[in-house]
Order: sequence, then structure tokens, then C-alpha cells
Amino acid sequence: MNVAGKVAAGLGTAYGAYNVVNDLAHAGDTITTGQIANSRGTNTITTAGGNTYTERTGPDGGAAMDYERQAATSKKVGLTLDSMGLGASIGSFFGPIGMGIGAVGGALLGGLGSLFGFGDNEEEVNNRLKLVTDVTSM
Repeated sequence: MNVAGKVAAGLGTAYGAYNVVNDLAHAGDTITTGQIANSRGTNTITTAGGNTYTERTGPDGGAAMDYERQAATSKKVGLTLDSMGLGASIGSFFGPIGMGIGAVGGALLGGLGSLFGFGDNEEEVNNRLKLVTDVTSM
């Protein structure tokens, strides 16, 4: 049983490390310029003379920012939980107390990353919104 416990701890540690690395690698993922552009409305207008033209409205900036805020919260919670799981897996090599200490330590490290703006891409989304608004205005 001891060997099986150590193997399970090793597998859990590898899986936890993969999750944390994956979280870090995707911290900058956010809504794309194309997705923001797709949020623009379209109006087809027919004049009294029978001519038609298409008018585009501006992008839905509120929806883009709501999406970004929700994604940032999800990334922060995910990093904190994955760090906690990694810490617990590493600590489990040293018994139940080590697992508890590792879980608390991992949660603290993941929480610190969240406090320092991990996964927050609001500035990038604002820049993309401005670009789409400028292109639409032209």
C-alpha cells in the first residue's frame, strides 16, 4: 500500500504540475479582435429611391468586457485550485499532515498570483475594442 500511495502521489504531482503550467501558458488568452468585430450590429437601409446600403453599428464593448472579467475570474480561481492540488500532491509524499501543509501552501501561492493580476487582460481588450470601433467608424 505504501508503494501504491507513493505512485498515486507521483501521478497526482505530475497532473497538478501540468495543470499549473497550462494555467500559466494560457493566462493571456482573451477575446479576439475578430470576435469583438462579430459583435457589431448590421442594419440594411433602403432609401426612397430604392437604393440599399448596409450600416454597421459599433461593437458591444460591455459584453466584451463582461466576458474578459469572467474569464479573468475563472483563470484566477483555476490557478489557485490547481496550485492547491499540486501542493497537496507534493505534500502527500510526507503523509496527511504534509498534504494539508502542501494544500495550504499551494493555495497561498496561487492566491498571490491572482492578487498580482494573473489572467487580467482588460487593457488588451480595451485596445482591441478601440481598434474595432475606429475601423467601424471609418
